[in-house]
Amino acid sequence: MIKDFSTRLKYFRSIRDLTQAELARLVGVSGKQISDYEVDSSKPRQSTFIKILKALNVSEEVFNNADLCSFDISDLHPDENIIFTNNDNDKLILPKSFCIKYNLEPIGDLSLYRVRGDSMSPTLLDGDLVLIDKSDNEIVSGALYLVFLYGEKLIGRLFRNQQGFILERDNEKYKSLSAISNDAIVIGKVVFRQGLI
Repeated sequence: MIKDFSTRLKYFRSIRDLTQAELARLVGVSGKQISDYEVDSSKPRQSTFIKILKALNVSEEVFNNADLCSFDISDLHPDENIIFTNNDNDKLILPKSFCIKYNLEPIGDLSLYRVRGDSMSPTLLDGDLVLIDKSDNEIVSGALYLVFLYGEKLIGRLFRNQQGFILERDNEKYKSLSAISNDAIVIGKVVFRQGLI
């Protein structure tokens, strides 16, 4: 059996957004068996391993050799969807081809956030899902960012000034907010929005 099987199984199961029970059902084993594989207390037989690969929709070569820290979504099956989730159990599903075209890599610095309130209306509406690129927090004036300011997370357009930046919202009934650089954290840039029209 391959090195780091348990780690690789957990990794590929998580990027497929499957629970242990769901994977067990697809493979035809018990949930406890998948749990045992993931805590490295047992290893599957070759026939079960093949079923796991099929359920995860991944080739044996990719499963065995992928660098888990820099896994490339181009290794996934061409018809596959990419699933982004957050701690609130929100889910955003995008086609692999779309993610590749717009560099929306699910592994790494993208996180899913649900918009609350109407401060960015009509650009972003209450309940919209947005992807935040946490690696992109260098302010480009006028771009949309998620920031931690005055004890809460806010989305707005950032503009630099001498003290830090100004956060402006698209809804005119909300005032601009000024922030000194040390008083705020730019979490990341908004790179994708999904919501009702």
